[in-house]
Amino acid sequence: MCYRTVDGQQPLGLLMGNNLFAQKNPLPVQKVFSAKLAADKRIQGFIIDPHRNTPSSILLDASRPIAQNATLSVLSDVLQLRPTIDEMKEKPSTATMNGTIVFLKYQQYYNSIKVEHGTYNAMAKGGTLQSMMGEFYDLALTQTQLTPAINEATALQKALAYVGAQQYMWQVPGMDMRPEGKKPAGELVIVENLYHNKGMRLVYKFNVYASKPLSRSYIYIDALDGSVDFVDRIIKHVNNTGTAATIYNGTQNIITGSAVAATAPYLLSGVTVDGITINTRNLQKTKNYAAAIEFSDADNNWTAAEYNNATFDNAALDEQ
Repeated sequence: MCYRTVDGQQPLGLLMGNNLFAQKNPLPVQKVFSAKLAADKRIQGFIIDPHRNTPSSILLDASRPIAQNATLSVLSDVLQLRPTIDEMKEKPSTATMNGTIVFLKYQQYYNSIKVEHGTYNAMAKGGTLQSMMGEFYDLALTQTQLTPAINEATALQKALAYVGAQQYMWQVPGMDMRPEGKKPAGELVIVENLYHNKGMRLVYKFNVYASKPLSRSYIYIDALDGSVDFVDRIIKHVNNTGTAATIYNGTQNIITGSAVAATAPYLLSGVTVDGITINTRNLQKTKNYAAAIEFSDADNNWTAAEYNNATFDNAALDEQ
């Protein structure tokens, strides 16, 4: 039994039961932000993120103007940055709108290590700070937690094993002359482990670009135990053209998708020429949407020998 979804219109049971991540536990914090923000007369309003337990949005009181050049000082104060431990570095990507509205961007560091996704944006108008918003992580990691137990070379091998590609861009002749054709170097960063609720972890971050099948993702390998802590796809979706032995229409060309990590890297999913997303899943002889799994194939040739079986898996090929 299989089912098909179009443009993400999934049955509710699947949407809930096939969630990518486990339910996230709130991150621990070392400081109490709400009371201090509520007492700060410069602040008109604020929002505390329920997962990070830190400020995600701060609106400044227009009747108490703060100069734009004081943004970093105010940000350090409201986020209660600790000297030599917490740091927000201004990014060079300052943007301006209509000549009067300026957007400033800041990157969080903890003990001089970049905190992935720890960014804050500030908006100023006419030289006056208006608001600030973003993600800030209140960290308390030990020296042991900040010391890698595996080296970069080992971490890269684990990242490549996870992707499992047949060929990578740096292995394609001539691609080594282009930036995207370089073998990835690891960057030590701190990131939240969203897969196993392990909290904030020191990881090696790799930009892994595969050519066969095509995929590109940031792979975060735990610097302490070598596990995959997070994957962020750069190429969000890739179409391939496969061949399928359908039940009613003979052999047909079908669109298929790519898996980031699989020994069978082709999936029954794809985007049509008019932008409609199609996903076909295997219900494994049940009516439980949450139990549905991907149909996958090793060579993108979906043959009758493989799928014309007792469970009528070839019906999925007609759907796709």
